[in-house]
Amino acid sequence: MNFWVEVLPPVAGALLCWWGSTGVIIYLCGRKAWRPWVFGVVTALQPLAFWQLWATKQGSDVGAVFMSFFWAAVIWSWIETSYYSGFVVGRKTEELEPDAPDGLRFRRAIAANLYHELGILVLSVVVVVVGAGGANEIGLWIFMILHWTHQSAKINIFLGVNNLTTEFLPDNLKYMAQYFKRKSLNTFFPFSVTITTVLATFLFSTVLEAKTAGQQVGQVLLFVLMCAAILEHWWLVTPVPTRIWNWALKSRTAEDTTIPAIAPDIYIICGYLGSGKTTLLQNLLPQLNGRVAVIVNDFGAVGVDAELIRAQGAAGAVLELPGGCMCCTLQKNLTGQIIKLLEDYRPERILIEPSGVAGIEEIIRSLAHPRLVGRLGPVEVVAVVDGPRLLASNGLQEFTVTQVKTASAVVVSKTDLILPGELSGLLSLVGSLNPQARLFPAIQGQVSAGQLFNLSPDHDHEGEAKEGEETHGHLHDEENGLISFAREYSGVFDPAALEELFEELGQGYFGPIERAKGLFPISAKTLQSWDLAAGRVFSRTLPGNSTARFMLVASDVAGEELERRLKECLRPSVTERH
Repeated sequence: MNFWVEVLPPVAGALLCWWGSTGVIIYLCGRKAWRPWVFGVVTALQPLAFWQLWATKQGSDVGAVFMSFFWAAVIWSWIETSYYSGFVVGRKTEELEPDAPDGLRFRRAIAANLYHELGILVLSVVVVVVGAGGANEIGLWIFMILHWTHQSAKINIFLGVNNLTTEFLPDNLKYMAQYFKRKSLNTFFPFSVTITTVLATFLFSTVLEAKTAGQQVGQVLLFVLMCAAILEHWWLVTPVPTRIWNWALKSRTAEDTTIPAIAPDIYIICGYLGSGKTTLLQNLLPQLNGRVAVIVNDFGAVGVDAELIRAQGAAGAVLELPGGCMCCTLQKNLTGQIIKLLEDYRPERILIEPSGVAGIEEIIRSLAHPRLVGRLGPVEVVAVVDGPRLLASNGLQEFTVTQVKTASAVVVSKTDLILPGELSGLLSLVGSLNPQARLFPAIQGQVSAGQLFNLSPDHDHEGEAKEGEETHGHLHDEENGLISFAREYSGVFDPAALEELFEELGQGYFGPIERAKGLFPISAKTLQSWDLAAGRVFSRTLPGNSTARFMLVASDVAGEELERRLKECLRPSVTERH
């Protein structure tokens, strides 16, 4: 028996057939229009595949063994095709929260894959009935090895692995990534890879005991396929990406050649309430070329910052997440909004402005959600530190220290309000917390985007309310003892009355205010932005037309009195209709 002539060619051909057919299925199911045809053709082949599996089990020569392997692979291809095409998957379930408990994630994962797993069990029973009992049971055992590898890999991905391979999911199955978990190692992995290795060792011993060329071809096929299963297991936990089927992903980028599918860079502009995040963002946006999107999270139920950015018109897409802290209550919405941006707008950069009380670690964790793995570029954190407030407090809050230590760049804002002799000491204090971070003093948010984001030189450069109707107003507990007060009005406001109101807010007439801001129409085509931060009041006039939006964050507030004063700021003709 000549191994190189009689055994190696059919084994190599069988492995090439297995590798190629898997890639072809991924490729064809990457196109929505092709999926029904692929599923229909593979389904039509199944009666022939089972008949051939039954017919070849009595033959023990090399040809019969190879054909047994081939038709078992055709049967397994129905399982892969029915899944990737989306025709046999499972029940639709609600989207999971990012930190959903494992018990809930397991139940949802079972429901989402229910019909697919039942299909595998049914086919396994039929394969056993059809393929067992002959001199050649290679097709039966090939199917069982594929079944074991499939189930073991799924369990490992559910419990947590380093390589989630979400890039191989077509667009219709991207939601499945919410059931995956990124983790360096899980408790099941050592058992699964040990079992697979023991089985491979046993199969190698059967190769040595084979008496005929047909037997040796069959046992070598089983052994090599089990070795491939071992390799696949180790791929899951190592940082080396699985690239052997990357060619099969090319059909997906061909779906839309007008806008390239790219992984956008993510920039998180964080800082405490009133530190100057929105001002910095407004100055950065006109300097950025390409497709830029902004996600803004206001602590109150009515967003103000997003409307300011829209009024500027420098961002291609502006999404608003009002009414909570992005790091906790809005994590699910953040993931969903980014996915929506990726699919609908396909930005080259996404700038995220979390609320002034959002924890940076939770936001970064939500960006590592399995549904976003492989779909985002580098994530950079820019921490904005209020210079005058830092001097007044004689030290950094733990909240700000965490942000500075996480940041790749730190902006010390409002340096025009700091004495020249104090600035160098302030910069040294901030720089000592994170020597690797790029440090930028800023006046009115004026910073070079190219330097701040370390870009190459070519890059450095809602529903409406009825007239007089008040909407979305509420006062509620949120984070760290702080509450938010938010109102939205239509109508025109008196600038002098607004100035008086914000002076009263700054003097504490309505309670200990951490931050207050608003955007108010003062004529049909003019808006006025008001901002109270660190006891100082700022205002500016902008072109545009919008409903009035006001929000504040405080440890306590006289809500009824403040609401009355806001109504008094409306011009008399509007007040009568309010």
